[in-house]
Amino acid sequence: NTDKSYFCIFRTVQSHMLNLPEKIEFNGKFINRSNSIKYLGITLDENINWNEHVTNLTKSLKSLFTVFYNIRRYLTKEHARVIYYTMIYSKIKYGICAYGFTKGENINKLQVLQNRLLKVLLEKKIRFSTNELHKELDVLKVGDLFCQELSSFVCKYYLY
Repeated sequence: NTDKSYFCIFRTVQSHMLNLPEKIEFNGKFINRSNSIKYLGITLDENINWNEHVTNLTKSLKSLFTVFYNIRRYLTKEHARVIYYTMIYSKIKYGICAYGFTKGENINKLQVLQNRLLKVLLEKKIRFSTNELHKELDVLKVGDLFCQELSSFVCKYYLY
């Protein structure tokens, strides 16, 4: 279906490509160019810097604040942990072996958001120690999750 199809030219930020086509013709139909493409839940942008993917991920996670504020007083710590793993962890973990190589600023955005969501879920004050927060629920920080997933990937596909 060419109405739903787009093409993207992947390049580095440093490469200055002039006169890039805005559309191409395929079987008599035109396919428009896009700066980013969403494929299997991962947003690939033309500079492969993962900014757009992280933006989409943060929007998705921010939508959970209202839900968490409304349910947090009814949750035990174990319920909060289950909700964390199903609604936050699963989204952060998906594709992290790829987008985890993004600039530190993007990882930091996700880390701050993860911390805020955990504090809301556990009814903690804004100044509550994030290290204690992660220990209390026994969850990994975003950077540590990336290292764990990357190590697991390397062991699974390159060592055995």
